[in-house]
Amino acid sequence: MTAHDLDALLQHAGWLDRLSRQLTRDEHAAADAVQDTLLAATRRPPHHAANVRGFLATILRNVLRLRHRGDARRRHREGILVDGRDDEGAHGTEGVADTVARAELQQRLGAMLLGLAEPQRSLVLQHYFDGEPVEAIAARRGLSSDAVHGHLRRARDTLRRRLQESPGRRPRREAAVALVARHTLWLTTTLSIMTVKTKVAATAAVAAGLVCLWMLQPGDAPPTAATKPTLAGRSTPVTGPLAGPEQGAQVRSEAPLPDEVPGSGQTPSSARGRLTGRVVDPAGTPVCPARVYALAVRGGKPTEDHVLQDDVDELGQFAIVPTFEGDVLVVAMALQPSRADARQPAQPLQLHPGLIATAMPAQVDRQQEHALGDLQLTPSVAITGAVRGPAGEPFPGVHVGWAPADTTWGLILDAFTVSGLAAGGVHVDVARRSGGSSFSGGTATDPGGRFTIPATAGTTGYVFLMNQSGEGEIERLVPERKVTAPATVDFALLAPACVRVLTAGKPTANQIVRFEIDIAAGREPSLENYRTGADGELRILREREARLRGRILRPGREPLTFDVPADATPGNPLVVELGTVATTPVQVVLTSEVPLHTLTGTLSRLDVPPAPIPMQAKTAPPLVALEAAVPPGRYRLRLTSSKAGGNDSFVLWHTQDVTVGNEPMQVPVHVQHGGRIRIDVQSKDGQFAPGKVRLVDANGKETAPSLHAPGRGNGPGGELWAPGPLLTAQSALPPGRYEVVVDLGAHGVHRRFVDVRRCEVGEVTITLP
Repeated sequence: MTAHDLDALLQHAGWLDRLSRQLTRDEHAAADAVQDTLLAATRRPPHHAANVRGFLATILRNVLRLRHRGDARRRHREGILVDGRDDEGAHGTEGVADTVARAELQQRLGAMLLGLAEPQRSLVLQHYFDGEPVEAIAARRGLSSDAVHGHLRRARDTLRRRLQESPGRRPRREAAVALVARHTLWLTTTLSIMTVKTKVAATAAVAAGLVCLWMLQPGDAPPTAATKPTLAGRSTPVTGPLAGPEQGAQVRSEAPLPDEVPGSGQTPSSARGRLTGRVVDPAGTPVCPARVYALAVRGGKPTEDHVLQDDVDELGQFAIVPTFEGDVLVVAMALQPSRADARQPAQPLQLHPGLIATAMPAQVDRQQEHALGDLQLTPSVAITGAVRGPAGEPFPGVHVGWAPADTTWGLILDAFTVSGLAAGGVHVDVARRSGGSSFSGGTATDPGGRFTIPATAGTTGYVFLMNQSGEGEIERLVPERKVTAPATVDFALLAPACVRVLTAGKPTANQIVRFEIDIAAGREPSLENYRTGADGELRILREREARLRGRILRPGREPLTFDVPADATPGNPLVVELGTVATTPVQVVLTSEVPLHTLTGTLSRLDVPPAPIPMQAKTAPPLVALEAAVPPGRYRLRLTSSKAGGNDSFVLWHTQDVTVGNEPMQVPVHVQHGGRIRIDVQSKDGQFAPGKVRLVDANGKETAPSLHAPGRGNGPGGELWAPGPLLTAQSALPPGRYEVVVDLGAHGVHRRFVDVRRCEVGEVTITLP
């Protein structure tokens, strides 16, 4: 646990204290829970800082749950001692009736466990049978951790419901449950030495203990019709720990503790409002697996300010607990089933090819339950075609994209790109990542060069080929085709233009080459970036001949420019040799009043177009030097902070000109540190208030800082673009006194003064009425 991690956790202590008070209604109990939560977080800090508040809220929820259960069991034990009714008898031995009840319970649970539908059965066996962490299961199956938790939750709900509905169930079995837990929970640590047959039985026993402990808390009465939640639109509140299986992946059954606590600074509501419904196909059959999103609508368009989601259960049902109020767009999409055999490699999330996503406007209210009914998915139509070469030979593995022509908005959600169609409805595609950016992945041609793209009937859009570098740019040498689905589109290509890049005779992988296309056509040439593969080659697909000129930036040297002849094909590639050059070692020796760990830097040649050279740390932490090897010349040295480096994130940007000769050299640099400002705009109703932000320093100089939202990156300069708290995201601010001016439009202009100190974060909180 580093000082930086501790500081990051303590920054949320005030928010955690407010949340704990809301959940406990007891000042002293809330303070104790906050201390236990922070202690647990320091022992096992989060792996990343994407959602620290959500991480702390989960720990707090578990702390309160354990305390609640412990108190209930203590009261129950004290009651037994007072009444003289110990179910284990006067001699502390297990009664015959309890033994029979436990055996009967294990037998029923074992059969129910193996009768669960996929993927719940395999997930339960993996988690409780093999003892695998949820994160490992999620990574192998291509799911999110929340989705796996949701499946496990629904599996427990299903087992609990079936156990409640099974004949001969006695309303009260506290003694049997205690015995099951005592005699089975130890099995979780010894499963690795059992046989397969014994493991199944042991897993059933463990599940019995877990489900019973979950289901029969001391003092609970059997569920009645008044307490069972429904999806029929009634606003009957869900009370007690016996919530039914209809609850979705974001609703835990042990109310009144909330499951989802927003990580954006909003305080959760104690209300039990939900957004419920079913995802069905045109015949009314439930669709599973499927995913449902509730997107906040701001200014008439969905935004990423608030996004809620749930995966449906085996009945196609979902239940979303709102963390905000207002207009939403509910989007439902069908997914392809995951592999039934968990030992097989997991496949990335894929859309169902035969069903098109649907959308429904709605409103969320933390005080009311809204039943949306059925969200019906429509059948897809096909856009088919083939990509073939000059002699009709197939081109396999070529990515083919499909983009509707008229869209009104677009978002990237998890592994999907979602956009609104002007004619109504939504278009969803799998999102692929390359170089840190996401783009619509489309599909790829099969070994026969053929492709099939599902689309909404009557939608007009463009079919296009994407370059083989994976950057997702449209091929300028293969014109896009405008069609209305359904349609058939064929591409007849010439032999690809092929370039092979070498360095000292060896293939240069991942080398970016910028091409000017149609350089002699009498008009402004189009520009495209391509990237070499592992063999140092890149291929440009084309339907026509075109003059190409390539350009490669070489760090510390002049760019290399070359023309691509018409006969440069895969059988006769153009070979471009980058060559070698004598370099001079340059070491930047750093001194600082604060230890350095992950500082980064670059050198840029001044007399040629800039091609920054990364400077690598050559010593173990704490960092004392950076090194690079460059050709002689004039360079500009830039040192910047690293987001993951603790106090390094407070480093002030450093720029210095350096002249490099033929002899090794050292450049001394004294690193300065500054501070940052955190801005938090709070409203009583939890609504997000956008606005403008300006900083004014002691000399009257104004700046419009970019603000950082944890886990969501940086926003536009001067924009209060997401729910707070937001942190100034540019280089650290020089120490001094600053005036923070926040213009919230109808909510007025707010001015606050804050002192920025070295390696500290100044707090600015604005509370709206």
